[in-house]
Amino acid sequence: MFNYYTSNMIRIKIILFLLYFTSAVAVSGNHFTFDNIIFPKWECCYIFVTILSVYAICSIIFVKNNDVNKVKICKPIVFFFITVLSVLLLYKDYDSFINVLMLACIFLSFWDKENINEYRINASILIAGLTNSLWGIWQFASGKEDVVGTYDSHVGFSLSAVFAVIVVLYSDFGSKKAQVKVFRGFCLSCLILSIFISSSRTGILAVAISLIPLITKKRVFLIPAFCFVLCCSLFFKTESTKGRFFIYNTTFSILDTPKALLIGKGENGFRKYYMIYQAKALKGKDESIKLRADNIKHPLNEIMLLLVNYGATLTLLCIGMVVYVLFLLRRAYLHCHLLMAIIIFSFFAYPFKYPITWIVLAWILAYANKISDVKLNIKKCVIAAICSIATITIMYKAIKDAFVNHEWTKAQNLSYIGLIDKANSLYSSISEQTNSNYFHYSYASFLNKNEMFDKAVVEIDKCNITDYDTQMLRGDINMSTCRYLQALQYYWQASDMCPNRFKPLFSIFCIYKEIGNKDMTKKIGQEILNKRIKVNSAEINEIKRTVKYTLKEMENNSRRRF
Repeated sequence: MFNYYTSNMIRIKIILFLLYFTSAVAVSGNHFTFDNIIFPKWECCYIFVTILSVYAICSIIFVKNNDVNKVKICKPIVFFFITVLSVLLLYKDYDSFINVLMLACIFLSFWDKENINEYRINASILIAGLTNSLWGIWQFASGKEDVVGTYDSHVGFSLSAVFAVIVVLYSDFGSKKAQVKVFRGFCLSCLILSIFISSSRTGILAVAISLIPLITKKRVFLIPAFCFVLCCSLFFKTESTKGRFFIYNTTFSILDTPKALLIGKGENGFRKYYMIYQAKALKGKDESIKLRADNIKHPLNEIMLLLVNYGATLTLLCIGMVVYVLFLLRRAYLHCHLLMAIIIFSFFAYPFKYPITWIVLAWILAYANKISDVKLNIKKCVIAAICSIATITIMYKAIKDAFVNHEWTKAQNLSYIGLIDKANSLYSSISEQTNSNYFHYSYASFLNKNEMFDKAVVEIDKCNITDYDTQMLRGDINMSTCRYLQALQYYWQASDMCPNRFKPLFSIFCIYKEIGNKDMTKKIGQEILNKRIKVNSAEINEIKRTVKYTLKEMENNSRRRF
């Protein structure tokens, strides 16, 4: 009876892990207003984490094994989780807290090495990555310009493919038969092809680094080869590379005080301050630099994001943890290269936006825990208690986020069909239940559009970020209420943040025309007409036609007077 129950529990866990990895990559939906690509993946991950936590609790309660009364966990990993979770609670960054708590739960689900086979976990990573890659190849064959699979960008797409490539390269799946070799060759071809057609420099770099140990056994060539591939990737897109360096320099400028350097700017610190500092950095720069400036939401470097938000203290702790894990995995090529892939993507992109990164990281930490000699014995009842608390917390967030997005979608649909009062009532109730910056911005836009300006001001102030979009909306609200001085202030700031945009200058042009300042109207109008176009669009053409017509009318009126 015990053996039968145990075998069924093992099968259930294997199925859960397969579904977990696949959902983290392949799931998307069209029923969410905020994000119908990444948000469903996170929701599925939260659900499967709670199921795995319940599984862990059931295995502790019902599976009686006298040989395994305690769980051995690496002391540095325990210290790392406790410290990070405490810091995130101190900063009131509850979203990041839930993600790290999810990481800890997945990590704990891997502790029972007897009930889960390494090859099956690796197979789950491969299936998830291969599924997405085949979808991307189909997109390319269909003539789609952006090959992103089930993701929103080539970063997530190439990341899942790179994980799968590493699994294929460094795992034999328990067999060396000819059929397996053919299958591995097919998988490797599809995965590498998908990375190349996605034009992801970071993905190509990560694959190149993974291939180096197989090409040469001499590790002395690893560092020079890494530098060579890195240089090639940097100069592959020169304009993009220049833009990245500008973002990096501006990000470092945010840490302009010892306090900011030590403890950071707090939750959403980057989104609060970056665009303000970018506006300052762009003053006096060449037109070519201003043309590349955009509304930046991420520094394209996870280390910099961590540094700006939480300071050098937590950043050094995380770096130290990574170095320690790399030391433990120095002979475990599969897990070492998986971690190196995450590091490479962290330097050039935003891998932690995607749940697959957190899952793979948990698997890496679990293996490091397995081979570590510095361990702490924790009773299984403690693990059960932790899993119980985590299950309630994570499930609460999943349900709350799903409810908010469902009601948000419903409110938008009501506004589309003209039921403004019902939509506003629903929006108002949601506003009290969420701290989502995207929701508050959306609600403020709705209020401004429907001439509820006082409420719009209150709602946009709840938006805990300062960027081009928020400043433009603040300007629109003030312009609608004839507070032209305040509107000009916000529009000028938006223009300084993104000098290549035409809309802020056009709004400024309209204000000066409205208040009868002919000199400034002509000056701003000429600036719009002479302004270089980064990407042509119908909106820009319409703006230029309107400005040209207005200036011509002003000139004709002046001639009539004389």
